[in-house]
Amino acid sequence: SSYDKEQLSYVQSVLARLPDNLSRLLSLYFFEDKSYEEIAEIEKLSLSAVRSGIHRAKKQFRIVALQMA
Repeated sequence: SSYDKEQLSYVQSVLARLPDNLSRLLSLYFFEDKSYEEIAEIEKLSLSAVRSGIHRAKKQFRIVALQMA
């Protein structure tokens, strides 16, 4: 639906404003449905680095989203 498309492009424009590594982590997690383990493998990171990276990325995402609102 057009609502989904709007939402997706909004999310992508927020992601575009995040640092590359954080936006990549969120993309893998949310859009590609990868587990933390899979992301760790793809990004050559430890599991704890993925965990804290996604946590940081979500926080950053919220901040950017609020600035855009």
